[in-house]
Amino acid sequence: MAIAPFWQVPWEFAVHGLIGTAIFAIIAALAITLDLSVHRLETYKLSMAIILGLKTATLALFASDFCLFSVFLWRTTRRMLKKL
Repeated sequence: MAIAPFWQVPWEFAVHGLIGTAIFAIIAALAITLDLSVHRLETYKLSMAIILGLKTATLALFASDFCLFSVFLWRTTRRMLKKL
């Protein structure tokens, strides 16, 4: 069983962190775009149910993205600390 170089574990953590952050940012940007679109649709006097549904979807998208990102960072940090 070979021992990994000292830099491999922090490097792996950094790469996973950057990729996870990029994915979080992409999904958050989609949630922001959806929110801006909903504000624009409100000027067209659409049904309140439709607006409320879209606002709920926006908040649910961002909240689930944030929760999954937090869990991802927690698990990645734990895995890195175990490997050190």
